Amino acid sequence: MLDIICLTLGDFGVNTYLFAHKNGLCILDPGDKADIIKQKVDYLLQKNNFSDNEISIVLTHGHLDHVGAVEGLKKFFPNAKVFINSKDKLCLGKNSYNFQYEDFARSGMGFYVENMLPDENDLPDADNFFSDGEVLFEGWKILETPGHTLGSSCLYNEKEKILFSGDTLFWNSYGRTDLYGGDGLKMVESLKKLLSLPDDVKVFPGHGKYGFTLSDLSFY
Repeated sequence: MLDIICLTLGDFGVNTYLFAHKNGLCILDPGDKADIIKQKVDYLLQKNNFSDNEISIVLTHGHLDHVGAVEGLKKFFPNAKVFINSKDKLCLGKNSYNFQYEDFARSGMGFYVENMLPDENDLPDADNFFSDGEVLFEGWKILETPGHTLGSSCLYNEKEKILFSGDTLFWNSYGRTDLYGGDGLKMVESLKKLLSLPDDVKVFPGHGKYGFTLSDLSFY
């Protein structure tokens, strides 16, 4: 059975997941506290005899509460590779500070960006962009699920029956659609896509309760 470490971090309580796979180590949605994440990464690197060349930082979407620790992690592990859907590429790289600030300010949360990135630094560039159906590493496939953002995506392993659902699907709820790139109709279609997976798939969302199965849900 896959050993998944979950760290719930930051002001928004983002679930950051870490797990080893055949070809390396995955850090999923590092939202905050790069120093805390590093401690677990060091442990997993040593346990599995991996180097930082074998670290993948996978982002289910580009909101700052899910990507805020990328800069710190890249300083700790400069050879780690950052992956995100190309439709959320504005959330990283050049001018990403302004993009993040304007997005959060729409909901009166510009202060969060100021606190997270006090020097108004842009976030690091992505190293790779993924798209729907792509196998990111052995056994792990990208499921594109727009609605929360344009590029919202999930990471799914059919054999392990595990779904990392980001901010698309929560315990008996789903992600908000009122920020940049949000779309209620697309969210409905994305939820249908996820709910068509086998009932015994275990779900690990971006916030809140995790490890439940699709059959446990009762909101639909």
